[in-house]
Amino acid sequence: ILYHYLDNHITVCHTPFHRAALHQACRKYDLRLPFCTWLDSADVARRAWEPSPGCGDGLADTCAAIGYQFAEHDALERAKAAAFILLAAIEKTGIDLRGWLPSEESQRC
Repeated sequence: ILYHYLDNHITVCHTPFHRAALHQACRKYDLRLPFCTWLDSADVARRAWEPSPGCGDGLADTCAAIGYQFAEHDALERAKAAAFILLAAIEKTGIDLRGWLPSEESQRC
């Protein structure tokens, strides 16, 4: 089911951790890897706010700096937080979703 949500879609994550985890899980369980475009909200934050908000690239630090609260150890909350960073960057800069996408095909999985 996850494959159908990700395949041929833009997938937002905060740092490459979840991208790598998905690749490893698909390899381990011999599952078809979805073909998606990854957008890293940590990269977006670094580009939107120079220097990036917070003490580093951590999701909690970045969200605290831009005023978004979330439950740290909840996967859905973390996904929503990454999305909030992207939406805040769009609002701040006026750059739309496509403008934040990496220009390299290496970001495709």
